[in-house]
Amino acid sequence: MFITLVTLLEEVKDILKLHGQMLNTLLKNDSMPIMAIPDGVVFPLANVEDVIAMNEKCSDPEFMSAVVAMVGDIGGSSLEDATRRMMKFLMVPELQRHNELAATFNTHSQSCAIKHRQQDTLEVLDLSYNLLEENPALLGGLEKLSTLILDFNNYNSHVKFPYMPSLTALWLNKNKISNLPIIVEEICSKFPNIRFLSMMNNEAAPSYFNGGSLTQYVDYREYVISQIPSLEVLDDTEVQEKERELARKTYRMQRIREGSRKRKELHR
Repeated sequence: MFITLVTLLEEVKDILKLHGQMLNTLLKNDSMPIMAIPDGVVFPLANVEDVIAMNEKCSDPEFMSAVVAMVGDIGGSSLEDATRRMMKFLMVPELQRHNELAATFNTHSQSCAIKHRQQDTLEVLDLSYNLLEENPALLGGLEKLSTLILDFNNYNSHVKFPYMPSLTALWLNKNKISNLPIIVEEICSKFPNIRFLSMMNNEAAPSYFNGGSLTQYVDYREYVISQIPSLEVLDDTEVQEKERELARKTYRMQRIREGSRKRKELHR
């Protein structure tokens, strides 16, 4: 029953990102008025019955558009702050904490965003700022998806993606990825045509963003580039041919040394 509200939030966030509406409302505070509430609507919603009634009203496209425009005018200092303020406006705290809402927002936010678009033609999908952590199996049906943005979620190194040969760009910035070999292996096996990858602000991707040293940053880049030869851009930097060749040589020598060490251990 909460899916309509989550879909509404997804639409509002798209508006904020695509049109920069947040720039105009950045300095607003909670005491400032927003657009008029459409007739027949009382916010915040106080109970499940209110949510059911809202779902029915939102079946009218004009009504839904009016609510989206009204909530989109709330604004915030960031996308995360705007989402928090929108939730505060839409429903009372007790309803926000309702277990069903929490489960719906975490588990079904992907499906809400996808349902509202054409699955057979969708090429770019942004699911950032959704606190997602479950395996995104729903994405497997997007046969033409080329760009997937999953920034600011809770994915870890063991996330399992569906096989998506159409995907060429993957953004995983600011998640909870700590094991580089595991996530790189998953990316290699599930996205064979990937060309653009960004994993900044993860423990597994040391850089100046998270306190990593220059040596750690170089080692990180060399490893990823050596394992994913198709990469053209890693994080915010284009992969140069010299860098690609050095990465290939470095990890080829490492594999040779490891093979030699294993053979010696077998003959002891």
